[in-house]
Amino acid sequence: MVSSSSSACIGEQLCRAADLNVGDVFSQQFRLIHKAEPPLPGRTEHQLGVWRLETGPKLPVAITEFAQGSGHAAFMGVGVDRDGNVVTDHVLKAKVSALKTAEAVADYMAHCAGRYAFVIILDDVERLYLDPVGSLGAVYDANEGRVASTLNLVLHRPVIENQSYPLAALAAEDKARFAFGHTADQHVRRLLPNHYLDLTTFRETRHWPGEGDIIEPDEAQQTALVTGIVKRLEQIVAALANHTEPVYLPLSGGIDSRVLLACARPSLDRLTLFSHAENQQSRKDSRIATKLARRLGQNILISDPLRTDPDRVVDPAWLKRTDDAFRIATAKAALPSLRYELVWSLPPGGLLMRGNVVDFLKAVLWRKGTREYTNGTEHSINFGIKMMNLSGWDPLHAHPEIRAEYEAWLSSLDGMASKRIYDLSFTEHFLANGLGNTYYGHTNNFYICPFSDRTLLGAANSLPPDRRIDLEYTQAIIDWRLPEFSKTPFTRPASTQRVANLRAAERQIFTLAG
Repeated sequence: MVSSSSSACIGEQLCRAADLNVGDVFSQQFRLIHKAEPPLPGRTEHQLGVWRLETGPKLPVAITEFAQGSGHAAFMGVGVDRDGNVVTDHVLKAKVSALKTAEAVADYMAHCAGRYAFVIILDDVERLYLDPVGSLGAVYDANEGRVASTLNLVLHRPVIENQSYPLAALAAEDKARFAFGHTADQHVRRLLPNHYLDLTTFRETRHWPGEGDIIEPDEAQQTALVTGIVKRLEQIVAALANHTEPVYLPLSGGIDSRVLLACARPSLDRLTLFSHAENQQSRKDSRIATKLARRLGQNILISDPLRTDPDRVVDPAWLKRTDDAFRIATAKAALPSLRYELVWSLPPGGLLMRGNVVDFLKAVLWRKGTREYTNGTEHSINFGIKMMNLSGWDPLHAHPEIRAEYEAWLSSLDGMASKRIYDLSFTEHFLANGLGNTYYGHTNNFYICPFSDRTLLGAANSLPPDRRIDLEYTQAIIDWRLPEFSKTPFTRPASTQRVANLRAAERQIFTLAG
């Protein structure tokens, strides 16, 4: 039970009731407050003007001052800047000293790749920003003037059911999705990626994409964009591989991990490959992954709890503690027990790279929406909402509130961004509520998506979505950087067939060289 009022946040109260260590459960989370509140146990405190930043023991943080102590910049998480440097105290101090203004510093940090959030407190600028897909998420309670990573960390009272979002009750049980910044609580909002939060007014303002961030490229520009994607992704992976150890790279028979592997090839000697198996499909993935690793002369860790005794957890007490910790850390429904065994099967510590955001190179949310692109027709709001996959049924006609929210969000996009609606919807309403919350429960390692980078997303979103769906660009990257695997089948027969169709097409297939 959670008391109706307490100086402790809900998360701390729940941890006490479950006999869990608060520092462990919220080890990768942060809280930003300016009222006189007792600090959470096991946290590091940083004073940023009138604001107090609390960070968990497993959340990296870099902090520096502006000139003459006029303000602070704080970078939480792991990010790789455009020069290929991981953001540390030393790197951040040098950049803030050289850039000087809040806007220049914000632009520098916003164009880092990785999983992060950052705060700038300077003169009349007090802002919080997120990484491009909100994978280090944040929620805020404007009434209380409090920001935190997750719902249970921001609230000091019981949840007030959200009456403004028609799917809130279903979404709270993982039977539907939250979107448009809604959470289970009426007064707590999720900060949308590519928007900053003004900490004085608690209003959100879009800051990306700007003019020129997304273009409509001709063939030569497409080649430059994809070449740039490969070089930037190679730079990011190399920076992460050199920054710490271990750094885990997932490998499967799928497209995303193969693209990531292609761009990680120069850094393989500093990476640990792994694959998870839990059913027939993923076991096939692991078999393909093993073949790929062996052909590259690399070892690979395979975890299959159902078939390998060392990976199997038989201690019900461990499973209960892990389940309790995940639910408290994320305020989400429990995972299947097998999922806990897989997530905690690797040795603890280090970074765990994920290929999720490579999805943009495949235009995953476009599907039939490509007709709008190829035919140059007006965007269908009905279809746009349907593609958001908010629930197992179409909520459009039953809930006009959702249409109104979609139209309001749509109005924030202009220029070329308004031609890539499905990409930005996937970023701001799907990934932010998924990765941005769930990863906080996976505290064994620090999860990070190397493709979470505004330079990469701008380039990927610029590429014609119909050609992305045909896998032209992903296959071109594999052909260029992993040529020996060009004809290796994917786990999904549909992907293998699509590439075969591509090669058999009469027109010239997209290629890279050099």
